Amino acid sequence: MTFDTQESWAAYGAHPAHVAVVEEHVKPVLESKVFIQSAGPNFLS
Repeated sequence: MTFDTQESWAAYGAHPAHVAVVEEHVKPVLESKVFIQSAGPNFLS
C-alpha cells in the first residue's frame, strides 16, 4: 500500500475496520508466535 500523506496513513490505521482486523486477527497470531518462540529453553544463560 502507498499513502500520499502521513495523515492518510494515520487515518487508515485508525479506521474502525482496520483496527478490528488487527485486534481480532493479526494480534492473536503475533501473540501466539511470541509465546511459542519464548517457551523453549534459554540457551543464552
